[in-house]
Amino acid sequence: MLSPLRPQGIDSDLDPEDRVETIEAIRKAGMDWYYCCEPIGPEHTSQEIADQMFLGIELGCFQHAAMRRVPVPGTPLKSKRQISELRLAQIVAVVTLASLACPETKTIAVHEPNSLGLVSGANTIYAESGINPRDQKQRTEEGRGLDLLRCHQMLLETGFSELLLGDGTSKPIINAIN
Repeated sequence: MLSPLRPQGIDSDLDPEDRVETIEAIRKAGMDWYYCCEPIGPEHTSQEIADQMFLGIELGCFQHAAMRRVPVPGTPLKSKRQISELRLAQIVAVVTLASLACPETKTIAVHEPNSLGLVSGANTIYAESGINPRDQKQRTEEGRGLDLLRCHQMLLETGFSELLLGDGTSKPIINAIN
């Protein structure tokens, strides 16, 4: 079995095997397990990213995703910089294609929401509000985070027409926020 490489065991003192045990407990309990290759920075090798990606596939995640790290001022990883949205979109495309082999995976997310990620294979984004540690604004929807209306517009602009609701039904995006 693959073990998460980062940040557990490298950027933190958490034991990677403890994380795998937690994931297995979530799945055994019958809960949906959401997984994300994150936080990706320019120092991560293609092999590390692939290992992270396949961990989600091997353990049968319900949702797979990719997220770039935001270099937050005053943190140890600030100096590592940030990958571009184009690089993140490339990773999302690979995650999407590789996840086709995982019958448990139903959705692919890109975080933070961006059009390149959506046209590269992601079909899920998240609106955010309130405090976000990656943002210098008190209310992230006024800074880095997108509110529901901006997510709605991004989905429409990238060719999506419906939202999948939690009960498995769908609803046209045009009516989703009314």
